Amino acid sequence: LESEDASCRAGMVGEHRECLSMLVGVSDELIATSGVDDPRRPGLGLAVVMFAGELASAIRLDEFGGELPGDLVAVCAQTVTAAMLAAAGCLAGTVGMYRVLAEVLG
Repeated sequence: LESEDASCRAGMVGEHRECLSMLVGVSDELIATSGVDDPRRPGLGLAVVMFAGELASAIRLDEFGGELPGDLVAVCAQTVTAAMLAAAGCLAGTVGMYRVLAEVLG
């Protein structure tokens, strides 16, 4: 966002939030229709974490949050929270999956 014109930042943050919201929906659907051992879950969970982290960084007061409309910052914070919950659901079986893999590979 630093290199972008200040007048574009709110729109860019809003678009990022919309994309993250869609990723949350995809994550929720995967969680609802698959088991914790589904190999698609970890990759999606990590992608959600990274994408949410970027948005969380952008809305920090010491970054650009102070320049953005308060209602946008609030809805972005809610979306980041939902994303972290979805990511946790996707990553829940990851440790167990790696343990099994380690045992198999010896």
